[in-house]
Amino acid sequence: MIKKIILVSFTLFLLYPAVAQQDKVYFKNGSLLKGQISKSNHEDTLLLEVEENTFRVPLSLIEEFKWKSGLETIKYKSYSFPKGWQTSLEASALLGKHNDDDRVIARPSLSIAQLYQFSSLMTFGASAGFQSYDDYNVFPITFNYQGIIGRSRKGLVVFGKLGQSITQDKTEPGSDIDIEIESGLNYAFGIGYQQRSGSTGFQIRLGYTTQYLTRTREVYEGYWISNDRRLNRITTGLIIFFNY
Repeated sequence: MIKKIILVSFTLFLLYPAVAQQDKVYFKNGSLLKGQISKSNHEDTLLLEVEENTFRVPLSLIEEFKWKSGLETIKYKSYSFPKGWQTSLEASALLGKHNDDDRVIARPSLSIAQLYQFSSLMTFGASAGFQSYDDYNVFPITFNYQGIIGRSRKGLVVFGKLGQSITQDKTEPGSDIDIEIESGLNYAFGIGYQQRSGSTGFQIRLGYTTQYLTRTREVYEGYWISNDRRLNRITTGLIIFFNY
């Protein structure tokens, strides 16, 4: 009797992982299905049993799955990338010195971008942003590049921006100090990490940005001094994006 109990318990112990463990199938749109993967008679499809339903899923829709069949483990990964539009909202901090003798200050920066994903390494678009400084505001308008190294669901991000800026002087009218700010070329580049679920996701970025400015100040009536400046900043930011 004891031997039978031990034999039944050992059999249930061996069967428990097969019953309890579910296979995970990740789709290119960021969705996840859990179930039992079974063999398919077609090389381009996968049979997935979810509860009491069986689905025949085209491999073209699947990004990744791992299937344990007995002692054999089958892994599948697709590195193709879904094409489509992406809208992203970015909030970041610009870390740098206003003057050589100043301490490092974090300046706020906001931007919105519209991109089109041609492939994992070819995403292009444009963005408009806002940056705040003590004496002026900067509105950069840039051409954007983005590449995903890895899978579309999660992976390393490389990015770059190049464009021109518009400035807004914060000096109050009638002030004793007459200053004019003209903006010019700006560019940025860096790396980050992306994770996506469904049609939404986020990125964490670390980069380096440069903004060229010309600062003109009236020393006395009719006499002006121009000073070309280059603002170099370290940037850290969070991006929320939507794919469609």
